[in-house]
Amino acid sequence: MTVGQRIQEHRKKNGLSQEELGQKLCLSRQTVSLWEKDQTLPSVDNLLLLRDIFGISVDELLGEEKIEEPEEEALEVHTFTYEKETLAERRNRMEKENQK
Repeated sequence: MTVGQRIQEHRKKNGLSQEELGQKLCLSRQTVSLWEKDQTLPSVDNLLLLRDIFGISVDELLGEEKIEEPEEEALEVHTFTYEKETLAERRNRMEKENQK
């Protein structure tokens, strides 16, 4: 499906005529028609406006497919427990361990 075909499809899904879409974009009906016939392409600014009007991403409008990243499986899970101890408590614990 071409960019023009996607613009036309979304315009129709939103119940808009070429004239109405042109008005929302401050453009002529002829400009919308040229897009839909793939004779010209919308500017970046107009792509952003079309995105907002149609409620879709620019990628979807341009036909870019989203590449799914494979989900990585965790190989190992580590759980750590931390206990707060004062310097004096640590010294005492270390002394006791050294006496053993």
